[in-house]
Amino acid sequence: MFDRLLGIDRGKIGDADYWDFRWGSMPALWLVVLVLVPTIIVLTYLVYRKEGRSASNGMKFFLGALRCLLILLALCIIFEPIIFVEREYPRESTVLVLVDESLSMGLVDPCADSEKKEEIAWATGISRKRGAALSAEQAGTVDSLKRIDIANRILRNDALFEEDGKKMDVLEKLARRFTIKSYTFAAALRPAPSLGHVELKDTSTSTAIGDSLMAAFNATRGHQLVAVVLVSDGCSNVGADPVFVAKLLAEQGKDVPVYTIAPGVPVEPRDIELIGLEAPEAVQARDFAIFDVTLKSTGLDGISVSVFLSEGEREVAEETVTLESGREQRVSLKYKPIRPGEYVCTVSVPVEPGEIVAENNRLSQLLKVVDEKTRVLFVDNFPRWEYRSLKNALIRDDTLDAWCFLQSADPDFSQETSRGLEPLLELPRTAQELYKYDVIIFGDVDPNGPGFSSVPGVAEEIQRNIVSFVEDIGGGFAMIAGKRDSPGRYRVTPMMKILPIVLEDGDYRTFEQAPNRPSFMLQVTPQGRDHPIMKLDSDPVRNLNLWQDPDGNGDGLPGMYWFYPVKRTKSGATALAVHPTEQNKYGHLPIIAVQPCGRGRSLFVSTDETWSWRFVVGDKYFYSFWREAIRFLRGGRLVGGKRFTVKTDKPKYGVGEVVKISARILDPDYKPLEDPSYPAHLSGPQAEHTEIQLKAVAGRPGAYEAEYKPESVGFHKLSVGADLFGEERDSGFASFAVQVPVKEYANPMLDRKTLESIATTTRGAFVELGDIQKLPDLITGRGATFAIEPKEDELWDSPLALLLFAIMITTEWIVRKRARLV
Repeated sequence: MFDRLLGIDRGKIGDADYWDFRWGSMPALWLVVLVLVPTIIVLTYLVYRKEGRSASNGMKFFLGALRCLLILLALCIIFEPIIFVEREYPRESTVLVLVDESLSMGLVDPCADSEKKEEIAWATGISRKRGAALSAEQAGTVDSLKRIDIANRILRNDALFEEDGKKMDVLEKLARRFTIKSYTFAAALRPAPSLGHVELKDTSTSTAIGDSLMAAFNATRGHQLVAVVLVSDGCSNVGADPVFVAKLLAEQGKDVPVYTIAPGVPVEPRDIELIGLEAPEAVQARDFAIFDVTLKSTGLDGISVSVFLSEGEREVAEETVTLESGREQRVSLKYKPIRPGEYVCTVSVPVEPGEIVAENNRLSQLLKVVDEKTRVLFVDNFPRWEYRSLKNALIRDDTLDAWCFLQSADPDFSQETSRGLEPLLELPRTAQELYKYDVIIFGDVDPNGPGFSSVPGVAEEIQRNIVSFVEDIGGGFAMIAGKRDSPGRYRVTPMMKILPIVLEDGDYRTFEQAPNRPSFMLQVTPQGRDHPIMKLDSDPVRNLNLWQDPDGNGDGLPGMYWFYPVKRTKSGATALAVHPTEQNKYGHLPIIAVQPCGRGRSLFVSTDETWSWRFVVGDKYFYSFWREAIRFLRGGRLVGGKRFTVKTDKPKYGVGEVVKISARILDPDYKPLEDPSYPAHLSGPQAEHTEIQLKAVAGRPGAYEAEYKPESVGFHKLSVGADLFGEERDSGFASFAVQVPVKEYANPMLDRKTLESIATTTRGAFVELGDIQKLPDLITGRGATFAIEPKEDELWDSPLALLLFAIMITTEWIVRKRARLV
């Protein structure tokens, strides 16, 4: 009860190694004794001396003494009396162990040095005798060890060694002297329940050694930290620089040494990486599909390797390339799919001996093979040579269904088509009529001429439907310039939106052939050299000679005389060929240009003389160009259906990344769907199926979006519209690959320099694998220390002080009342 009244813990005082009574804010003692106390006594005496005669002198003396005590008690409360206690208690010292669990720790370092291999075998318990020659089985085991395997083995190695009969037991020896706090890390720090059995964190996309080191210090704040053991390959690729963090901790007075261990060998990496794949998403059966792969190698200069293309499990193409270390090399593989369907096509390079990363030796892409004829609508005004040549080639091509429409033809003229098709009686006008085609080609078409209704507004409606055909349905559109109408009369029409060129300022002009103008050869742009439309020959050198005839020996295509001069290509468009001499402030004038337009694609050719390429060789080059142009333009329709299109924001994702899905869906009447949601179907690499609900986007009719986080590495296919309305062929699809994070393998060589810098900066040490048994002796901190815990108990605000003050002032008032002094 008395302890409670004083507000103190008697137990703490009894267990204290030292205690003392102190004043918190009392002035000097001489001032209290010689000034304050006499002043209080004198003032109290003077006050009661003047009191009335109703009280005796003895009563006045008693009341005066009581008043003095009351004032002195108030002063004691103001001076803040305190009981100060100190107690010593033991404090365990802590060693912090951090183990890297990032994906780069799953790499195998090839080791050709026999002594280093013996060192690893001894440190990991594979060999019981240090420096002993390894058997074939032991050497094979060492060669198969991943970095994380070495880390686990050296931490839990409890094998008996022949040289002294003792165990390594690094962790056990440390645990006898210190408290062990263990963590693993990749992109972030997390507690490790059991060291020696760390597994790779498959969803880690990066390694943050610096951030994890700082987080570990913060997590052990309040502990008596004597050392940090860092087991890592040093490959930090995000966050703060680990050496900078080590310097920062040292500057903050955290005198804690870091001992670093590299579980591997810092050898120059040998690696082949496929860094890019360009291939069509869909092709026509029996057409060639070209896969252009870009690879880069390190440490394998001069080695010849095979690059394989597989359709599923079947190899369909092979090329050989001689590696040039550090340089990007491009390899083209071509094959002709026969059977319609969807195939995962994989480009791969066999893993060379000593490669430390095998996962980047292959790239895959989904290829849709269709066996449907391409539907082409070809419109022109007059039967010029370009029209005649292209029309004849189109209707002879048995892979196409071609409909031709000549504006200047007599009303009773039967418009020409492929064999067996009904001829057109008029130009298709409605969206439904246009949407049945895959590619529309306009020659020198009069936008207000026959075929376009004379009723006001109808011509513009037809043009808007053509724009929708390209942008929304994924159709292809091509325009061949002419001397009368195209493209000049389209300057202010809706169709200008889908042309890849910008016209010169001013009114529409016709461009007749200038007299005596010299012929010119097209100049192929760097982008055009790799474009399928411009590949007239499979050999790049011969192909370029055909276009440009640089030697002037007549091996090239016939020269051209006329072209329609345009201002420039639009932003986002690509010029495949330009005029060799004619130019303006934007550069050489474009002759052939392409452009993506929503779901579809467009092509502009500013000359009507490609028919001249038929000279001597017939359709060999002329129709090769137009056949590839039609295939290119049809690409948007092959990937998606008429009513369904779906795409992802990227073709490749790292593990753990979010896939953003967007789709455009039309109803059976080709109007934007207004349902609040729509299902999409996803099939994964193990044939697992997932339904994803696409949500309608507010304010954008027909637009739908969703997000998905794939959990498995491999190829994924996304489809919308399959098995709906009985139109499976009309479904849209997209594909994407989930791959091992690139950051983890961007610079895979074990970074010994970083680990040594961390150790040096913190006054620790870089511990070689052969010296791992010395680690417990290197950590010299005491196993336990004693800390002093100070404690202050304040008495001035205790219940007893307030109670005494209340009793004394009440007693004085009662006595004065009885003495009739109140």
